[in-house]
Amino acid sequence: MLLYCCGIDNLSPATLIGQHFTKKLAAEIKQKFSNIELVKLYSIATLLDPRYKKLGCQSICNSSRAVVIAGEILKTEIQLSKSTMECIGQQTPDKQPSSSRQHFWDFLDKEVQLSQYHESDEPGRLPIELREFLNRPAVDRGSNPNPMVIWKSIEN
Repeated sequence: MLLYCCGIDNLSPATLIGQHFTKKLAAEIKQKFSNIELVKLYSIATLLDPRYKKLGCQSICNSSRAVVIAGEILKTEIQLSKSTMECIGQQTPDKQPSSSRQHFWDFLDKEVQLSQYHESDEPGRLPIELREFLNRPAVDRGSNPNPMVIWKSIEN
Protein backbone atom coordinates (compact mmCIF):
# COMPACT_ATOMS: atom_id res chain seq x y z
CA MET A 1 0.00 0.00 0.00
CA LEU A 2 2.83 2.37 0.85
CA LEU A 3 4.39 1.85 -2.58
CA TYR A 4 1.02 2.60 -4.16
CA CYS A 5 0.64 5.77 -2.10
CA CYS A 6 4.12 6.93 -3.08
CA GLY A 7 3.38 6.28 -6.74
CA ILE A 8 6.40 4.04 -7.21
CA ASP A 9 4.24 1.31 -8.74
CA ASN A 10 3.23 3.70 -11.51
CA LEU A 11 6.77 4.66 -12.51
CA SER A 12 8.08 3.31 -15.82
CA PRO A 13 11.65 4.56 -16.21
CA ALA A 14 13.07 4.34 -19.73
CA THR A 15 16.70 3.83 -18.75
CA LEU A 16 18.29 0.79 -17.15
CA ILE A 17 19.63 2.93 -14.29
CA GLY A 18 16.15 4.34 -13.67
CA GLN A 19 14.61 0.84 -13.61
CA HIS A 20 17.30 -0.38 -11.20
CA PHE A 21 16.78 2.70 -8.99
CA THR A 22 13.00 2.17 -8.92
CA LYS A 23 13.36 -1.50 -7.91
CA LYS A 24 15.95 -0.65 -5.27
CA LEU A 25 13.80 2.19 -3.89
CA ALA A 26 10.71 -0.07 -3.72
CA ALA A 27 12.72 -2.77 -1.94
CA GLU A 28 14.08 -0.27 0.59
CA ILE A 29 10.62 1.14 1.31
CA LYS A 30 9.22 -2.36 1.80
CA GLN A 31 12.08 -3.30 4.11
CA LYS A 32 11.88 -0.15 6.23
CA PHE A 33 8.11 0.25 6.45
CA SER A 34 6.51 -3.17 5.97
CA ASN A 35 6.06 -3.69 9.72
CA ILE A 36 5.30 -0.10 10.68
CA GLU A 37 1.77 -1.04 11.77
CA LEU A 38 3.33 -3.10 14.56
CA VAL A 39 4.83 0.04 16.10
CA LYS A 40 2.42 0.94 18.92
CA LEU A 41 2.93 4.67 18.71
CA TYR A 42 2.31 4.75 14.95
CA SER A 43 -0.74 2.51 15.05
CA ILE A 44 -2.36 4.39 17.95
CA ALA A 45 -1.59 7.79 16.42
CA THR A 46 -3.14 6.67 13.13
CA LEU A 47 -6.17 5.23 14.94
CA LEU A 48 -6.77 8.45 16.86
CA ASP A 49 -6.33 10.66 13.80
CA PRO A 50 -9.95 11.54 12.93
CA ARG A 51 -9.02 11.58 9.24
CA TYR A 52 -7.94 7.92 9.10
CA LYS A 53 -9.03 5.95 12.19
CA LYS A 54 -9.00 2.22 11.41
CA LEU A 55 -8.52 2.86 7.68
CA GLY A 56 -4.81 3.55 8.18
CA CYS A 57 -3.97 -0.12 8.82
CA GLN A 58 -3.78 -2.74 6.11
CA SER A 59 -4.16 -5.62 8.54
CA ILE A 60 -7.37 -6.01 10.51
CA CYS A 61 -5.30 -7.67 13.27
CA ASN A 62 -3.05 -4.64 13.57
CA SER A 63 -6.07 -2.35 13.57
CA SER A 64 -7.80 -4.28 16.35
CA ARG A 65 -4.54 -4.43 18.32
CA ALA A 66 -4.32 -0.64 18.13
CA VAL A 67 -7.96 -0.35 19.30
CA VAL A 68 -7.26 -2.61 22.29
CA ILE A 69 -4.08 -0.76 23.25
CA ALA A 70 -5.75 2.65 22.94
CA GLY A 71 -8.69 1.34 24.97
CA GLU A 72 -6.40 0.14 27.75
CA ILE A 73 -4.58 3.48 27.85
CA LEU A 74 -7.90 5.33 27.97
CA LYS A 75 -9.22 3.07 30.76
CA THR A 76 -6.09 3.77 32.80
CA GLU A 77 -6.45 7.52 32.30
CA ILE A 78 -10.14 7.40 33.25
CA GLN A 79 -9.31 5.47 36.44
CA LEU A 80 -6.62 8.03 37.31
CA SER A 81 -9.08 10.83 36.69
CA LYS A 82 -11.69 9.17 38.91
CA SER A 83 -9.13 8.60 41.67
CA THR A 84 -8.09 12.24 41.49
CA MET A 85 -11.72 13.36 41.72
CA GLU A 86 -12.27 11.10 44.74
CA CYS A 87 -9.17 12.51 46.45
CA ILE A 88 -10.30 16.06 45.77
CA GLY A 89 -13.76 15.18 47.09
CA GLN A 90 -12.27 13.77 50.30
CA GLN A 91 -9.98 16.76 50.85
CA THR A 92 -12.72 19.37 50.66
CA PRO A 93 -14.47 19.81 53.98
CA ASP A 94 -18.06 18.63 53.98
CA LYS A 95 -20.68 21.31 54.35
CA GLN A 96 -22.67 21.18 57.50
CA PRO A 97 -26.18 20.43 56.28
CA SER A 98 -28.98 22.32 57.90
CA SER A 99 -31.24 19.31 57.58
CA SER A 100 -31.02 15.61 56.78
CA ARG A 101 -32.81 16.28 53.49
CA GLN A 102 -30.02 18.58 52.27
CA HIS A 103 -27.42 16.01 53.35
CA PHE A 104 -29.20 13.40 51.22
CA TRP A 105 -29.00 15.61 48.12
CA ASP A 106 -25.36 16.45 48.81
CA PHE A 107 -24.62 12.73 48.90
CA LEU A 108 -26.39 12.16 45.56
CA ASP A 109 -24.67 15.15 43.97
CA LYS A 110 -21.30 13.75 45.01
CA GLU A 111 -22.14 10.30 43.62
CA VAL A 112 -23.19 11.79 40.30
CA GLN A 113 -19.97 13.78 40.14
CA LEU A 114 -17.83 10.72 40.89
CA SER A 115 -19.65 8.45 38.44
CA GLN A 116 -19.34 10.91 35.59
CA TYR A 117 -17.61 8.35 33.37
CA HIS A 118 -18.75 4.86 32.58
CA GLU A 119 -15.71 2.65 32.35
CA SER A 120 -16.73 0.68 29.28
CA ASP A 121 -19.54 -0.56 27.18
CA GLU A 122 -20.19 -4.22 27.79
CA PRO A 123 -19.91 -5.76 24.31
CA GLY A 124 -16.38 -4.66 23.45
CA ARG A 125 -15.06 -3.65 26.86
CA LEU A 126 -13.83 -0.46 25.21
CA PRO A 127 -14.24 2.89 26.89
CA ILE A 128 -17.44 4.46 25.62
CA GLU A 129 -15.59 7.57 24.50
CA LEU A 130 -13.32 5.52 22.23
CA ARG A 131 -16.23 3.51 20.82
CA GLU A 132 -18.15 6.73 20.03
CA PHE A 133 -15.09 8.23 18.34
CA LEU A 134 -14.47 5.13 16.21
CA ASN A 135 -18.13 4.93 15.19
CA ARG A 136 -18.08 8.48 13.82
CA PRO A 137 -17.23 8.70 10.13
CA ALA A 138 -13.68 9.72 9.24
CA VAL A 139 -13.37 13.35 8.21
CA ASP A 140 -12.04 14.53 4.87
CA ARG A 141 -8.30 15.12 5.02
CA GLY A 142 -8.38 17.59 2.14
CA SER A 143 -10.72 20.03 3.83
CA ASN A 144 -9.41 19.29 7.34
CA PRO A 145 -5.61 19.05 7.18
CA ASN A 146 -5.01 19.62 10.90
CA PRO A 147 -6.23 16.80 13.18
CA MET A 148 -5.90 19.00 16.29
CA VAL A 149 -8.48 21.43 14.91
CA ILE A 150 -10.80 18.49 14.24
CA TRP A 151 -10.32 17.20 17.80
CA LYS A 152 -11.21 20.65 19.16
CA SER A 153 -14.38 20.73 17.08
CA ILE A 154 -15.56 17.28 18.22
CA GLU A 155 -14.45 17.72 21.82
CA ASN A 156 -17.95 18.46 23.01
